[in-house]
Amino acid sequence: MAVKKIESVQTYIYAVSFLICMAIALGSVLYSVSARIVKQQLGSRCLGIATTVAALLEEHSGEYRDFIRTLDTTSDYYIRTKKLIEKIHDANKDNATFITMEVRFSENEVMYPLIGEKEGTALYSPPGTVEPFTETRRQAYETQSAVIGDFVTTQWGTLLSAYAPVFDTGAGEFIGLAGVDISIDQYDAIMRNYLAVITVSTVIIVFMGLVVIRLGSGKIRADRENITKSEFLSNMSHEMRTPLNAIIGMTAIGKSAPGVEKKDHAFEKIEIASAYLLQLINDILDMSKIEANKFELSETVFVFEEAIQGVINIIRFRAEEKHLTLTVNIDPHIPRRLDGDSLRLAQVITNLLSNAVKFTPEGGSIGLEMRFLGEEDGLCTIEGVVTDNGIGMSAEQQARLFTPFQQAESGRARKYGGTGLGLSISRRIVEMMGGSISVKSSAGKGSAFSFTLRLRRGPVPDEQSGGDTDNAQPPDDFAGHCILLAEDVEINREIVMEILSPTGVKIDCAENGAQALNLYRENPEKYSMILMDIQMPEMDGYEAARRIRALNNPRARVVPIVAVTANAFHEDVERCLEAGMSGHLSKPLDFDAVLDMLRKYLRKAGGVYGTGERQ
Repeated sequence: MAVKKIESVQTYIYAVSFLICMAIALGSVLYSVSARIVKQQLGSRCLGIATTVAALLEEHSGEYRDFIRTLDTTSDYYIRTKKLIEKIHDANKDNATFITMEVRFSENEVMYPLIGEKEGTALYSPPGTVEPFTETRRQAYETQSAVIGDFVTTQWGTLLSAYAPVFDTGAGEFIGLAGVDISIDQYDAIMRNYLAVITVSTVIIVFMGLVVIRLGSGKIRADRENITKSEFLSNMSHEMRTPLNAIIGMTAIGKSAPGVEKKDHAFEKIEIASAYLLQLINDILDMSKIEANKFELSETVFVFEEAIQGVINIIRFRAEEKHLTLTVNIDPHIPRRLDGDSLRLAQVITNLLSNAVKFTPEGGSIGLEMRFLGEEDGLCTIEGVVTDNGIGMSAEQQARLFTPFQQAESGRARKYGGTGLGLSISRRIVEMMGGSISVKSSAGKGSAFSFTLRLRRGPVPDEQSGGDTDNAQPPDDFAGHCILLAEDVEINREIVMEILSPTGVKIDCAENGAQALNLYRENPEKYSMILMDIQMPEMDGYEAARRIRALNNPRARVVPIVAVTANAFHEDVERCLEAGMSGHLSKPLDFDAVLDMLRKYLRKAGGVYGTGERQ
């Protein structure tokens, strides 16, 4: 509701802004076509020139007074001033027809030299000449202030005149006038240019008004997204602090608990909270990859029923806690083995079933049905439907359900929890698998989420290999191997050493890339594998790997170097490979993934796993 209210206010503001721009444009046109206004503005330009000339004459007021007395046009002052005024005239020839320097005024006549240029006009007008627009000069003389005249027809054509008084800078005595005249021809030309400028300006104003509306709508969208993300961050802060509080609190309880039973209870709660926190972080990372267009799927052959069963095992426990009835129906026509990303498929189903559990009251029911829709050119189309009889959603809530950073409503988020990312990520996954996702729901009547995806039929296993029966193996035994672990955080070193201790492998530790390089350089034959952190002081993992590969030792070029880092994006993996590393493990470490990496590269004591060399 807050977002809608803000959008309504902003839309009103931008609409008013556009109308104001239009009003300014229309007013500018009406204002510009007024001859009176244009005349005043042109007169102001002429007056500006006259004022400039008057100011220059004031600098030599003593010589000006002498010149008035003598009317000597051969004096150095006159010649110097003439050149000066001609220079001003040349600089303003688009505005000024000619410039006059008034010398003397009486009731009946004006005596002055004319300084400027005009066709058929001498530079000097003899004393005794009385012109029709003397009244403008008279006003300037009597008021001793600047005056703009009217258009007057003279022997030189129709002119608009402006005059500025000249004062003795020393005594402050009024000693003359400086004037400038503009012809009607120039007035018409300037007016046409002026109207052209106003027209262009009007177009620009209207265009800017449209831009304002466009930007306004964009700003509304940006503000809506910012508000949405702010609400998301607020919810996310709550979601992350809740398991963190459980982890910290249960750690303190476990440390002080007197009995094993209470300690085990604390560890169990820590494990649950940690798994939930990891899920939150994975959702954020997945959304970051999607927004950066770097979200990718893997292609592996998997057993469909096993992938579904793994999800059901997780959801069944949550459903039982709320006394929910869980029904599962898998179409037997779905191929047993499929080629695709089983983890991402499980992520979609887990998200949908988790929401069903979350939004279904105690005693309700949820269900999962997987249907086989058909096969074409080896691509199997499979439909999944997750139903519940929970609280349901309105049409408005459904419309924004798959939008990133949004949930059905903030109040619901606070009540039921969640990141608001799961459904957006799920939609991306099923679309990358060639399908789509949709929802049908009614408030108070439950929801039904349907999704389709296309997966390639997997190869039929060789009967001699035992088919799909358990990829049962004896415990891993890597006795006789030594691993070099480069990790700057002590607790991370401790975790790796603890999870690998049952395998019998020996581990030497380095606290940064420089130490790892030195340890390997001193005894390259000792180490069967290097587990390399990336972000370390003194020398990072990339540089350490490059330098190890560059050592003058055949073993250094093939020893497996596996990145162990929280940098989990695709480009991070690529950068590790470019630095000469053999593989990549993401933090927090998955114990099975670590063992798989060791099996890939290390020989088992008494048998064979990997080759012990870089692959």
